[in-house]
Amino acid sequence: MRPSNPTNIVIQNKYVEVTERDLYNFWIESKENILKNVTNNVFFYFSTKLNKSIVRRYEEKNKPFTLSNFNYENKLNGHIVGIVSLFDQYSNFGIIDVDAPGNFDEIISDSVFNNVKQATLDIYSYMSKFNDCKIIYTGKNGFHIYVYFQRRYTLNTIKKLIQDRLSENDSISKNYTMQQKRGSDKINLDLNINKTNGGFITLGSINKIGLRSVELSKNSILNFNRSSVEII
Repeated sequence: MRPSNPTNIVIQNKYVEVTERDLYNFWIESKENILKNVTNNVFFYFSTKLNKSIVRRYEEKNKPFTLSNFNYENKLNGHIVGIVSLFDQYSNFGIIDVDAPGNFDEIISDSVFNNVKQATLDIYSYMSKFNDCKIIYTGKNGFHIYVYFQRRYTLNTIKKLIQDRLSENDSISKNYTMQQKRGSDKINLDLNINKTNGGFITLGSINKIGLRSVELSKNSILNFNRSSVEII
């Protein structure tokens, strides 16, 4: 759906200044990548004014949004600032959400972000001894580590398997919190995303601040710079 006010600025921060036109063009250019990574059901972050957004969960009453090759252009517009995929009841992977310390709704400093990068590498290096894993920058202040399994499990089972594995490592237990809400002075490993209809940013989407979610290798994460994933 073409933007009604193309030059209206939707996102503005130290990295980007994004208009409705920029967002619309980004979504159209990213169609193939988004559809490749999105799950069956999604919700949207919808911009209401500069740097402010709300969650739109349902297309109709209790009916989640879906994206397909046939409806994509009609669903995406210059006010969508993030596409969140939803887990089904079963999955062959779970997610460790590596959160920055504190309660950060805004962009965190480079020094704090560097600590989050190191923590992500530490957790990835440990978990990848037992499972295939991927590192995903979320497009905001943290990272997701996808942990893959040989078969599909319920999300409750996946959450328990990941939590048990993390708890076996004394260094992880000492240096990071687990399952807590944001606000701690330590980096938190949040597993609450692993539930039916648990939401996670879609790989390739932006996440409210105009930066793309991208996959990173183990060797590239420490040198990763957020300015490299601006959408314009």
